[in-house]
Amino acid sequence: MSDVVVTLDQVKDLIKTEKLRPSDVFGMDALESDPAVKGLAEDRVRERIAGEFKRRKEAEEKLEKLQGEQGGKEAALQEEIKGLKINAAKSQLGPLFEKQKAERKLDERQAKYIQNRLARFAIQKPDEIEKEFNAFLDGEIDEYGRVAKEVFGIEEKGEGGGTGTGKVKPAGAEPHAGDKKSADSPYLDPAKNPFIKAA
Repeated sequence: MSDVVVTLDQVKDLIKTEKLRPSDVFGMDALESDPAVKGLAEDRVRERIAGEFKRRKEAEEKLEKLQGEQGGKEAALQEEIKGLKINAAKSQLGPLFEKQKAERKLDERQAKYIQNRLARFAIQKPDEIEKEFNAFLDGEIDEYGRVAKEVFGIEEKGEGGGTGTGKVKPAGAEPHAGDKKSADSPYLDPAKNPFIKAA
């Protein structure tokens, strides 16, 4: 009896005709040990992992972008709210100044000096405007005292300083005892100082 020789093509045709799967012909051990099958399976796993990683990265980037946009909108809104609060606080400056002028017993010159410099007052915390304004007034009263003394030779009475309680001695008033320099000062002479009204 002669041996029947079956070619590889015939085997393939038979598998196709019978619609057999590789796992129907070979066991799982044989398939798993086949380098081609093993490499293909690993490639597919890598592709799936890479695809999943890409999808997650894209989702994270979209989320970060949305969060950044939202954060920017919130920051802009907070700035707008702060601006509105500052504008509302500015409307309180007039009444606040009048109140402090009375409480601190500012004289006419101090009041005019400070009133002309109110534009310098920058509101930092609108909710604490009264506290900020008081600190501003302290500084302005100190500055007025310095200018009055150094430029016009006018001395402050008492220890008022920045508290606003001290009064400024008007021009032409009696100098402190023993203060010959201020007595001889041309700034105290109404004829030489245009800022002093002659009596």
